[in-house]
Amino acid sequence: VRLHDAVFAAFQKQPNNSLQPSNTPLAPAPAPAPTPAEYLCPITQMVMLDPVVLADGYFYERAAIEQWLEHHSTSPMTNTPLASLILTPCFQLRSAISEWQLHQPTR
Repeated sequence: VRLHDAVFAAFQKQPNNSLQPSNTPLAPAPAPAPTPAEYLCPITQMVMLDPVVLADGYFYERAAIEQWLEHHSTSPMTNTPLASLILTPCFQLRSAISEWQLHQPTR
């Protein structure tokens, strides 16, 4: 809808009902907002799609931490032994990331 509005605004309706280009330049597309650091997996440095929290209190992309845990029983952030290897989904963070992505311009 924004593109349509911008294109339409670039034209002015003339008295004879024809559309003529206006002299108003199109506004540049908004720049993407920087990615919030808390949306990035500390292992992959990519935006998380399926964030989970581990016993160390850090959030990770599920696939990345599962791969880490295949060979380690320590936190990738602190290198201390983990009291539990249970991965708990973080639906609130996933929703926040999805909402943020919806408001980013397409690249």
